[in-house]
Amino acid sequence: MRVRHPSNLSHVEILVSAPWKRYILGAMIVVLYGISAQWGIKTSGEPYQWALAEQKRTLKEKAAKLKEEGVSFESGQKDSKETELKIDEEALPSQLLPNAWACAFTLLSIAVHILFHLMCHWSIGFKAAVFFESSNCFQLGCFARVTPHANKGKAAICVVTESEVTLRFHFTFQYQVYEVVNPDE
Repeated sequence: MRVRHPSNLSHVEILVSAPWKRYILGAMIVVLYGISAQWGIKTSGEPYQWALAEQKRTLKEKAAKLKEEGVSFESGQKDSKETELKIDEEALPSQLLPNAWACAFTLLSIAVHILFHLMCHWSIGFKAAVFFESSNCFQLGCFARVTPHANKGKAAICVVTESEVTLRFHFTFQYQVYEVVNPDE
């Protein structure tokens, strides 16, 4: 609901907290992390197995080539690198590493989570759409989304409180207190 406001403000809207939106967003983030964790655990060790199979294949090819050439393994004839028939353990990935798609999905989940929090920090409109819903009346515990005119400051979501002196609702925006007045007064 739009509210009549002083001329020094561009827009004022009454908002109430929407916990159901928070629960849905939290559940979506938990599901993303759950899928990425399950996929990572399920595919753990696949890159190691692929790299080990590739090294075994290249060693078999190298042994067959050396057998064709009739190379003897006497010292000094050939470089040890050319005649060495061992698996290079240092070149193999970790045995706990999941496959690349699981890693990419995990990084994507983390990036979505971080960008969501940054969008809430950068955009008051996004934060209002995600965490709040519109209301028709001022009440204790509601919020006012206040937008100033261009080049007059940054928009904010302010908590509406009750004054102890006048017993009217008010909110503070840019160090100024705005009191809520009913139209019939």
